[in-house]
Amino acid sequence: MAITLNTKTYNFDTFVSSNKARYSGPAQSATIKDNIFLGKTEPKTLDATGTARTQVKVVKTVLIGTTYRDIIFDGSVAVPVGALQADVDLVRDDFGDLMISATAGNLVNKGTLFV
Repeated sequence: MAITLNTKTYNFDTFVSSNKARYSGPAQSATIKDNIFLGKTEPKTLDATGTARTQVKVVKTVLIGTTYRDIIFDGSVAVPVGALQADVDLVRDDFGDLMISATAGNLVNKGTLFV
């Protein structure tokens, strides 16, 4: 399986653990990270008190001056057992829209908490 974002393709690389997969992008090398991680934790109980957790993480190595450093974006999701798929989709869509908004851009790039 591959993940395509814009014009870049990330190919499945390995299972980091039984519940975490790593995908490597076109810039991946022995010294440069270009990875997407997908992870999940099943709910401990399947009744109304259980919560399924998932994680999406992007790690990219960039050159800052003469030193390579990692930029990491890490998103975690907690969905209660029994949540309606339509509600989950709505929140996921809102989160995606927020992440590409000027508000999130100002927070990440400038540390601005207020709109």
